[in-house]
Amino acid sequence: MDSIFNDSTMQVLRRALDGLSLRQQVMSNNIANVDTPGFKAQDVIFEDALRQAIARGQGDNLLLMKTSPAHLDAGPTTVQPEVVSLDGAARADGNTVDIDYEMSRLAETQIAYDATARLVNMRLALLRSVVQGGGR
Repeated sequence: MDSIFNDSTMQVLRRALDGLSLRQQVMSNNIANVDTPGFKAQDVIFEDALRQAIARGQGDNLLLMKTSPAHLDAGPTTVQPEVVSLDGAARADGNTVDIDYEMSRLAETQIAYDATARLVNMRLALLRSVVQGGGR
């Protein structure tokens, strides 16, 4: 079963789900801190790194991770979502959370997550059909 999740399509979908899930958590944290003085809003970026890895033909190696300079180089490093601070206008209390932006972005992220999860389910259904003989 492990090999099913190690093909390039499943690795890309898995990394996309990881990034979208982290983004949902970060945005929920932003919304929870909308009234916290001095709180700086954050976001998660990962799409460009994922696209670049795919374009370089590294879809099969997205799970290889070099976590220390002492590790041998086994190929491309993993595409990791990155949490970044958002540049935005701060209110008088120093808070940079824009609740309208956060709510619309959270809805957009949920739609993307649901669509990606559906793709994973469709891929698994296709593989299940192949294993079961394609309905013969």
